[in-house]
This record gives sequence, C-alpha cells and structure tokens, in this order.
Amino acid sequence: MEHGAVGGPNTGPPDSDAGWSYQQQVLDDLRDGIWVFDEKGRTLYANRSLADLLGRSMAEMRELTVHDVLDTPGRAQFTAHLEALPITGPNEAEVACVYRRKDGSPVRAIISEGVLRADGGEVTGYVHRLTRDEERLALVEDLARSRERLDEAQTVARLGSSERNLVTGETTWSAGMYALLGVDPSTVSPPFETLLERVLPQDRPAVAEALRVGQATGTIEFDARFRRVDGSEGWLRGRGSVPERASDGTAVRMTGTVQDITELKEAELALLDSVVLNSLMQVIAAAANEAATLEEAFARTADLLLAHEDWQRAVAFSVSGADTGDPVLEPSAVAGDGAEAGVTDSELRLARRAVEAGDVVMEEHEAPDAPSIGFLVPAEEGPVAAVVITARSPFERQQMLRSLVGQAGDQLARVADRERVAREVAAARDAAMQASRLKSDFLATMSHEIRTPMNGVIGLNELLLRTDLDERQRRLAEGVRSAGRSLLGMLNDLLDFSKIEAGQLELDQVDFDVAAVFEQACALSSHAARDKRITLDLHVDDDVPDRLSGDPGRLAQVVANLVSNAVKFTPTGSVTVRVSSAPEVGAGESGDRIGLRVEVVDTGIGIPPEQHARIFDRFQQADTSTTRVFGGTGLGLAISAELVQALGGELRLCSAPGEGSTFFFTAAFLPATAAAQEAALVHPEERGAPGSAGRILVAEDNDINQLVARGMLEALGYAVDIAVDGEQAVRLARSGDYDVVLMDLRMPVLDGFAATRRIRAAEADADPATGRVPVVAMTASAVEGERERCLAAGMDDFLTKPVDFRRLDTVLRDRLGTAPGAGARSDPASGPTRTDDRPDDRPDDRPDDRPDVLDTSRLEDLQDMGEGAEVLVGRAVDNFVAGVDTWLHDLRGAVDAGDPERLAAAAHGFKGSALNLGATRAAQLGDALESAGRAGRLEVARGLLPELADALAATSAALRAFRAG
Repeated sequence: MEHGAVGGPNTGPPDSDAGWSYQQQVLDDLRDGIWVFDEKGRTLYANRSLADLLGRSMAEMRELTVHDVLDTPGRAQFTAHLEALPITGPNEAEVACVYRRKDGSPVRAIISEGVLRADGGEVTGYVHRLTRDEERLALVEDLARSRERLDEAQTVARLGSSERNLVTGETTWSAGMYALLGVDPSTVSPPFETLLERVLPQDRPAVAEALRVGQATGTIEFDARFRRVDGSEGWLRGRGSVPERASDGTAVRMTGTVQDITELKEAELALLDSVVLNSLMQVIAAAANEAATLEEAFARTADLLLAHEDWQRAVAFSVSGADTGDPVLEPSAVAGDGAEAGVTDSELRLARRAVEAGDVVMEEHEAPDAPSIGFLVPAEEGPVAAVVITARSPFERQQMLRSLVGQAGDQLARVADRERVAREVAAARDAAMQASRLKSDFLATMSHEIRTPMNGVIGLNELLLRTDLDERQRRLAEGVRSAGRSLLGMLNDLLDFSKIEAGQLELDQVDFDVAAVFEQACALSSHAARDKRITLDLHVDDDVPDRLSGDPGRLAQVVANLVSNAVKFTPTGSVTVRVSSAPEVGAGESGDRIGLRVEVVDTGIGIPPEQHARIFDRFQQADTSTTRVFGGTGLGLAISAELVQALGGELRLCSAPGEGSTFFFTAAFLPATAAAQEAALVHPEERGAPGSAGRILVAEDNDINQLVARGMLEALGYAVDIAVDGEQAVRLARSGDYDVVLMDLRMPVLDGFAATRRIRAAEADADPATGRVPVVAMTASAVEGERERCLAAGMDDFLTKPVDFRRLDTVLRDRLGTAPGAGARSDPASGPTRTDDRPDDRPDDRPDDRPDVLDTSRLEDLQDMGEGAEVLVGRAVDNFVAGVDTWLHDLRGAVDAGDPERLAAAAHGFKGSALNLGATRAAQLGDALESAGRAGRLEVARGLLPELADALAATSAALRAFRAG
C-alpha cells in the first residue's frame, strides 16, 4: 500500500492496480479518518488521518480492532451494534463517539457509518468516517441527548412513535415503541404486522380499517385492546397522519404515535359502568318501590333488565330451608328467551351454587358466548329467592356485573320485607278491628249523649242573651256562648268520627243547588276572613251543573272545614275556592254520575312536605304548636278525608312553608231528579227578609258599600240580596226573583258590563212572559262615555257614588212603576238615565281645591235612614278605618309594580268607600289616582300617595271623633 495506508487481506485490489492507488492517495489525504472493518470489528483498511487521530503507528493499526480503542461500556454497545447491523442496517444519522488513544486520553469524533458490498450484493465490510469538527460534534451530541430525552419521555408516557415508507414498506420505530410493545430492537425489525399482532383478534379489523381510511383522509385514529409480552391486556390509542403524497395523491409516507391508555380507558369504562349501573338501579328501585309482592317486583325487574341489550333470559327460584342447611329451590318465574320451555338444569345448578356460597356466582365455561350469573334475594333468616340471568355475550367487566346484581338483590329484598311486614300488619289489623269497633260504638253513644244536654246549654244561654243584662252579665254570657259553640263543634267532630269508625255513616240522597251549597259553606267563614282582612273568593265554572243529587250537607261540611282552616292559617292575603267539572271522576260502571273537583287555595303559612302524610291522620296536626296557637282537635281533616271518600272521591294536599296551601278533592253525584227552577244563591247571613216594596239584588264586592246599600234599601222597605262578584250576580239574576239589579261596574271574576251582557243573553233564551229585569249601574266613576258603555251592555239606569238616599228612592220607584209615568218593567229600548247632578268632567291628575276632610252630613243622612241605621253606619266607619293600611299597601304595591290597571282598580274601589262615608278629600285623591292609573301616569300617582296617606290619617281621626260623638 502507498502513502502509509493500512490494509488487511481484504482491503482492495493488488498494489499494481493504478486506479486503486489513486483512490488510496485520496483517502490518505482526507482530514477525516477512514476505518474499514469486518463483521468482527477487525481492521480491513485505515488511512493516515485515522492513525494520527488515534495516536497509533500504521503498523499498530494493522493489528487493531475497533473494540481496542473503546472503553468497557463502549465495547458492549459496539458488540450489540455489530450483531444488529445485519438486521437493522447501518445508522442513518451521525453518531458522537469517544475513542481512546494509546496513552488513554479520549478522542471525541462524529461517526458516519456505511456498508461495503461486493458485486453480488453481499456485505464485505463496514466503513466509519471519523470527523473532529467540534461544532458539529456538539450539535450531534445535543441531538443524541435530545433523542435520549425523547426516548425517556416516550417511555414515561408509555408512548411510541413510528414512520413507514408506504412505497418500500420500510418502517422505523422509536425506542419508546419498542419498549411499549416489549420488542427487542436488536432482534426484531419493526414491520407493520408486528403492531397488528399485538392487537387482540377482535379489534384487529377495526385497526386495519382505520389505517386504510387514514391513508385516504390523512387522519388516523383508533383505540384497540392489545396483549403485552407478559400476557396482560391493555388499551392502545393510535393517532397518525400522512405528511407526504406522490404527485397523483397516493400516500408515500405515514407517521404516527401509539400510546398505552389502559388506565384512562379503565377510568372511562368505570365511569360508563357507573352511569349504566345508576340508571338501571334507578328504574329497578322504582319498580321495586311500586311492587306490592316479590313476584310482582321480580316480573318488573326482569322486564327492565331484559330490555337492556346485554341480557337474554332471567329465572327466579323461591328458597326455603336455607337456615337448616338443606335448602329447597322451586322455580317461581321465567322471563325472556325460551321462557315457555321452563328452567334448565344449568340454571338450577347455578342457583344452588349461589345459595350454598351465599354470594354472587358466575358460570362462563358451559356456554362461553352466553354466560350466566346467579345472585340472592337476602333476608334476616336467609335468602328467600335466588335469581339467574343469562347474557348474550361473554362477560367483560365482572365487577360491574357483581355490583349490579347485588344491588338488584337488595332492592328485591326490600320488597320481600315489605310483603312480610304487610302480612304481619294485616294480621295485627284484623286482631285490632274488634276492639276498634267496640271503642267506636262506645264513643258514638257517649258523643250523642253529651251532645243532647250541650244543645240545651247553648239554647238556654241564647235565651238568656235576649233578656236585659248589664254589661258584665252580657260579656259573661257571650263567653259561655263562644265556649259552648267550640265544645259543640268538637262533639260534632267526635260524633262524626265515631260514626265513621263504627261504619254507621249514612249519606242523604236529595236534589240540591250546587252553587248555593258552596256559597253557604263559604259564608260561615266570611266574617272571620273580613276581620283578618283576607279576601275570600268563590269561583264556580260554567260547566258545573246547577243542580245535582246527593248529600249536600256532607259536601258543605267538607268545604266549610277546608275554608275555615284556610282562613285560620292565613295571616294575610286571600282564600279562593274553585269548583269545576271532573268527568273522569263521575265515569262509573253505568256512567251516570257527575264528578266535581274542588280546590281551596290560600296564601297562608303552608305545611312542610314531611307533614303531608300525617296531616289527614286522626288527632294529628302539622305541628305540635298548632293546637296551642290555633286550637282544634286534629279531627277536621281526618273526617273530611273520610267524607270525601264516602262521596266517591279523594282529598289531597299541595303545600310548602311560606307558599300557602292547596287542598283539593273530588266527589261524584247523580243528576238531579227534580226539574225545579234554580234557587236563589245568597249568603245566609246576608239575605234580607221579604219587603213590601220589592226585592233588590245588589252586585257589590266592597263590604262598606254593601253595608251602605243594604241599609238604604232596607230603610226604603226592600228585601236585599248581595252578590259579591259578577259571576254570582248572573246566577242570582237568572232565578227571576228580583225586581231590580243594582250593578257595580268594577267587580272581580266578571265586571258589571260582562255580567249585564250575560243576564241579557239568558233573558233572550227564556220565556218572554218573564219580562226583563231592570239593571241600574252603580259606580264611583263619572267619565265621559260611561253611560254609553252601560247602554251598550244592556243597563237601564245610572247611579253615581256616593248614592244619594232620595235619588236611589226615585230611581227604584221609576223602574218599579210606582212613580207616575213609569211601567212595571223598564222598556228595553230605554237607555241609562242620569240621576245625579255631578258634572261629566273628571278632575285633573291633581285636585284643584282642598275640600273638607269629612262631610259629616253624609254620615248623618245615613243615620237617619231608619231603625238600625246608626249601627250600620258604625260598622261601616269601623271597617273603613280598619282598612286604611290595606288600601295604602295595595295602592303603593300597584305603583311599585308598574301596574297601572291594578292601580286604577284599587283606587276605584277605595274611592267608592270614601264617597259613601263622606270622606271627600280622600275620595278626591282616590279619583285622581284612578285617573293617573287609567292614563298610565305612575309617577303622578307616586306623588299623590303621600297626600293620600295624610288625608286618610286625618279622615280616620275625624271618623273616630264622629263615632265617639
């Protein structure tokens, strides 16, 4: 060799070959070292630069191997590299390496690796090119460290990356990929199939399809189960892309990552199991709660389980003698596939295994594709049943299955416990029935015997009150009356209770007026409601029949009790009674009954939900403090519930603390057998005695205006009935018993206009011989166009408040034909007649003048109406003074709520009361507030409220002074 080149026996052609000499000279002149070695690392060729780099002579290089210039770790690494070279091929990237000179000093160099092949393609040696470029060396070392860190990061993250040439099929894996799949990189080339081999067979088609689709779309995504080297199973998540394509769009290169997501996947599956388990348990628990027997519960639970796609069949066995060690299993129910064929031997064996083990057992070997699981329905004395269910596919998450069937067994056990307790309770109930009947008979007898002398005591006390008593004696006698009535009420409750318990309750069957029953029942609480300033309203739907056949007394008893309770427990606000038709209640076997639905709604203190179940129990109230605060025996609701049941319905409750209560019940009645005309519906305490002058119906919702109207009319010799809203006025007017209707224009439910139109419509369908009842408007409004509206609605005359006594007499005489020139009934064509001298012009938003606070002449006129008028005026004054705060509150509330219609309505009602009592200043301010409300001028109204408060304070003082004088 020339130029000091070192060559072994296989380094090249003979020295005479001139071409080889030139090549050798070129190699010797290179600054980089060139080292050619065989598969054992022995030197085949080395140039001078290599010998200088390693501090060796050319002669020493001939005998040198690559191992000789490496330290111990380096030799091990190089040995492994030599062994892998035939499989993996040479390093494609440059590698930083440290060699040792003869004196032991280190030499750092960058190695580029290549391979030498003979003409036939076989490998004849390997070439290392050693470069001492320090800058490049640093970059290579940094790259190597980055690669090491990447490998470490991938290992920690259980992540591997790969790249595949889709043309040549050549695949490159990162160290993380080898580690993830447990493959030795020195022994295994990473073909694509290696990954698929690790994937479980059932998931391979999906992975292959994801890779195929990914080559077309450029996005690869899959989750699949795989088997590790140690045999354990896990989950892989693959994500990849196609970064390079040929000119025709064909994918050339594919890259991606694969990560072990076993823990994440198990957490997801556990969450999914939890959701599935919870949803199933909710419906199973609901089914168990609704079931009365274990057999019924199993049937419902089986239906719910078998509705899930995982299950195909369920079998239940009753178990007896488990506590003796010799249990007997009898099939009790079969559901699902093949139910008609009965129980199989394998199901019986599995059920027996569950009983013997006292736990959940599984059978997955007899039929791997349809495994079964058995579980128990436990009880204190041992299992009462064993259940076997069969799946449609192999079990995968056994822990979830064990939890599912275990909880299902617990739910069924609750039903078994309830069934056992129900049997025990039934036996105890039968044993107690005889004693209860004896007690009830005794209580019924004693209540009746006590009630008879009690009625005598009350009656004698009433006679005593009609005698001349001094103030102290009358106060004591009234106390006796109050206590006697309370005691009599309790005795009546006890008597009803005893009759119900003794089975002696009998219902009447008579025709009755439906609306009258409800109005009379509500009237019993009207004074209590008025004293508490509570609004008491009754609404009867149009589709409710006028007359029915049944027991009106018991119906009224229930309504009166519910209304009384509502008023008692409502500090402020309202109590509303609604009556509607309930066809579904009356649909009996013969379909001849008529159902009613009654609601009593209050804005009272409400009842906590936990007390709803016990409030209908006998001698129970919602709170132990209730009796101390409100009184009562705790029998009213219990008796009402029993009465409603006897009437063919059910009494229920909807309530919450602070939100009021709604008691509602249904009842069924027969159609009325009589064809009598509808009776007049009036409050029993408000119906006047027949008068020689005629009968007048007053439609007025304001209690003060009612008092004034009644006093005037009775002083004129008329009998008076009161309708508290427009709907009631229509019903009463239809009876034909009235000579004139005095109609307020602003009323709840139906206003005066709508009520009059309904009266006229009813008259059009009636017998013409009955005539046409005159309707006279009464209103505190005198706005332009009001008379025309009254005419259009069918009214006949017009009175403005405050109603003048003489003017009222004139109008009524005119309408009744007792004055010259008038007929007995008004002419339908005649329009409203103005009967006052008030101008049509309304005052401005603010009054122009300041009239006296109180016109006492108005009060004096009222007192002069006749006997009893002074008492009436006193009551009206007291009611007005007591209502001042409520009126102010309602007016302020309307302004604050931005509700002009509500403001106008409230101001109108207040103004009428003020006018009737001569409270001129307050009435004028009320009129201005009504105008502001109708014009939507809320800020004007807000400015008037302080003046009204001052005026009402002065008016109240003046009224008290008048009352005292």
